[in-house]
This record gives sequence, structure tokens and C-alpha cells, in this order.
Amino acid sequence: MGPGTVPIVAGEPNRFALPETAPEGLATELLDWYRSVNASHVSAIARMRRTFAPQVKEIRVLNKLDRDVDGVESLRRLADQLEPSLSATAS
Repeated sequence: MGPGTVPIVAGEPNRFALPETAPEGLATELLDWYRSVNASHVSAIARMRRTFAPQVKEIRVLNKLDRDVDGVESLRRLADQLEPSLSATAS
């Protein structure tokens, strides 16, 4: 990642296929929570892009990890996403 790059640790919207309807109870609450968090992430990413896009060369949205950052492998997965892409380095 070079100067002028702002990483955003978030996830891609709709990473998991969510059912349109859910059973009542905890499952419904969990799906509602997930949708709310996802919408919040999408909104925050949009705000970051509006705020910083004119000032930086690149904004990268990093994929979510399967679980919490719990060791070197998790950090490696994040670091791999910060490596310059082949298309960005090709001249």
C-alpha cells in the first residue's frame, strides 16, 4: 500500500445470501442485526469515499475475515489485500 491509500476494513455487501423471511424469535433478531450492521458498513464506506476520494490516490475496502484477527494468518490475509494489484502496477 503506497502513500495516498486509505484502507477500510469492512466487508463486501451481501457476502452471505440471506433469506427474505426468517422464523420468529432469535433467528429474526440475528438477521435484522446483520442487515443493520451491513447497511452501516456500506454507509460508512460511502462517507469515507466522499470525504477522502479527492485527497487520496486509492481507497481499498478490505474483505471481512472469517473470524476475529487471532494470529499471524489473519494478519497475513489482511496484508495480502494491501499488496498492490497487478493491474495497478502494470505499466
